[in-house]
Amino acid sequence: MPADLKLSVDTRSSGKAGRREVQETEVIGVIYGSTDEPVPVRADYNALAKMYRRAGTNQIVDVMVSGDKNHEVLFKDVQFDPRTNRIHHFDLYAVKQGQKLQTEVPVRLVGEAPAVESGHVIAAITETVLVETTPRKLPEYFEVDVSALNEVGDSIAVEAIKTGDKDVVVLSDPELIIVKVDAVKIQEEEPAGDAADEGADAASDQAEEVSGDGADDTASNEATEQEAEA
Repeated sequence: MPADLKLSVDTRSSGKAGRREVQETEVIGVIYGSTDEPVPVRADYNALAKMYRRAGTNQIVDVMVSGDKNHEVLFKDVQFDPRTNRIHHFDLYAVKQGQKLQTEVPVRLVGEAPAVESGHVIAAITETVLVETTPRKLPEYFEVDVSALNEVGDSIAVEAIKTGDKDVVVLSDPELIIVKVDAVKIQEEEPAGDAADEGADAASDQAEEVSGDGADDTASNEATEQEAEA
């Protein structure tokens, strides 16, 4: 756990009374898990939102409650207001030292796929994998190198992930595809200059056709007038 993943919260009363205690700059939540009973808490909104963005749902956060008791927690459920997209409630799951837990860990794609240079695209199919481990060994993310993706049909599955630690076990299906090469090719856009030149050429050709037709009509009219005079 990074040393700076720390958050301070304060206890609050439960129910409506607890909501009245909350300031406009605060948000309410609850801590449960290894605690004897769920602990209703409140936190500074900006501090909590910043910590949630950094820790996500798979990093242990050291939470101090009312400046007294510490808990190692995971963000479990964060609810957002659909109108403002602001957090309006959060659940923190307190874990025990040495306790094994199961959670999703993000997958990050790294490297450059030769298939992309050939005009194809790579499609990310799985963004997280399920792992089991102790809180202190929980990975922040797994990296998957896509440089081996050369042509359509190539793919990388979960079995390619190596945790590097026997205490970190990947539980997701080993055959689950993480990323693959899509058969769709990237369409190259026609340069704007070329399109403009083609448009100009077409306009020029059309003008010549109109001009030619007009000359033929003039000649025909002159011939008719001469016959009439004769």
